[in-house]
Amino acid sequence: MTFGLTSSIRVLRPKAWINAIKQRFLLEQQDSERKAQWWELAHQAAKVLRSDFNIERIAVIGDLTSSKPINYWSNITLFVWDIPKGQNYKIYEALSNLSKQPEIRVMDEGEYQTVDDENAIARGFIDI
Repeated sequence: MTFGLTSSIRVLRPKAWINAIKQRFLLEQQDSERKAQWWELAHQAAKVLRSDFNIERIAVIGDLTSSKPINYWSNITLFVWDIPKGQNYKIYEALSNLSKQPEIRVMDEGEYQTVDDENAIARGFIDI
């Protein structure tokens, strides 16, 4: 059994739906400010990667480079070249200390990528 819009509306009270819609519109209005904050965070993460892990080439892909608003599932995705062997967990720890929300993901160009990741790369990346 699947839920359609009519079934979904019955799950929550109308007041909850109205509040959710208001919150979404508010977040869309604040999107440019949030993206600016996220870009600053991406630059800070790149600085950490360069200084602590000697990674030279770093780019941003995904939601941050898109003209669409940032949403609940958005994150900062850094696409890097040549992560030093055995440093993945240390990088994860360092960037987690920098920010838990939004999450900062790091992808090495030489490692496995999902179809979504490949599509994000194909749409273009911005070197930072």
